[in-house]
Amino acid sequence: MALQGSLDTMALPEILQFVGLGQKTGQLVLSRPDCEKRIVFEDGFVVGCLSSRPAECSLRHLLFRSSLTPRHLEAYLADQQRTSRPLHEILSARAGASEDQLRQLMAHKVEDWLCEPFQWTEGDFDFVAGEAPGLAQPAPLRLDWQNLVMEGARRCDEANHCAGDFPAYDTRFELIADPAQGAPAHQGDRRLVELLQAGHAAGDCLPRFNSSDFAILTRIAQLEAQGALRRRDDDRPPPVDVDELELDVIVHAHAGRYWPALALIEEAPAEAQQRLGPRRNALLARIHDDLPPPRDCIPELLAGRAMSAQNLDARLAFIASRLNGTWNLEAIAQVCPFDAPVVNAAVHELRRLGLVALAPSNAIAAFR
Repeated sequence: MALQGSLDTMALPEILQFVGLGQKTGQLVLSRPDCEKRIVFEDGFVVGCLSSRPAECSLRHLLFRSSLTPRHLEAYLADQQRTSRPLHEILSARAGASEDQLRQLMAHKVEDWLCEPFQWTEGDFDFVAGEAPGLAQPAPLRLDWQNLVMEGARRCDEANHCAGDFPAYDTRFELIADPAQGAPAHQGDRRLVELLQAGHAAGDCLPRFNSSDFAILTRIAQLEAQGALRRRDDDRPPPVDVDELELDVIVHAHAGRYWPALALIEEAPAEAQQRLGPRRNALLARIHDDLPPPRDCIPELLAGRAMSAQNLDARLAFIASRLNGTWNLEAIAQVCPFDAPVVNAAVHELRRLGLVALAPSNAIAAFR
């Protein structure tokens, strides 16, 4: 059973009520151009949430709140994949993390990520009933939909009465006055202003604090209203934290999203690329092992699918332009300035996006 539509016509509280009262199991996808969130239900209870925003990756919050490194987390994810043990059990056994602490952290963060869409004024939803997928999250959850609706309503009311406009996740700021002279200045404020001054967007600051995302965004809005901060519209690239970047690559690769993982490395500054060189080589080897090239098939673009609507990155669009319906993967790789595993990952990504199909062929065309 599926339920889909626009948030203009069916509000999020109504959708949660439908799923919760019906004790349904499945996934609710909330999407708009800048973000997609997947809420996972089991018997009407929220058991997890996934977001397309890197700042809302639950493992990133662990990275900032512990002595764990990206390589530690990669080993734990590999252990989970190999043994099928819940991630919270592995973290408790190998990292000394308390299950209660992990559950509390996840409950607060998932609450943050779920309550934010209550303020969306546009977007689409799609609920698909079925078995709940496994989640690579630090602790198991079972959140009541009614509590989420009440918390979402409370935050919407507070946001409407907040001094200043709530910043979007990608909003960047600069300091125009010392907060000590126009706003309360405590250690949290100083750390927040320091991050914003360094070029971090509002959303990138969130994992670095123990407060709720809502409280941090509210504080940014207050500092802006008090004249301590102002928004900036420059094109300076944001600072790159290589540990964060490496963790994002690990999470994408763990979920089988090899193209986004490669793109993160390829689009990073030269210094970060150099540090992530071994990671890129390992990723290419993994692609070779996990995605065997379809040698007996020819990738071809599906008619009627709008490529421009997918907002493909330059490399993916270039490889897509070489799919002429007559060349196999080996032939395509010969006319692309990329490694063969990169081309293979691109074709699989285009298939995942529904833009490409693999056509079987008795006589594979050779490149001439």
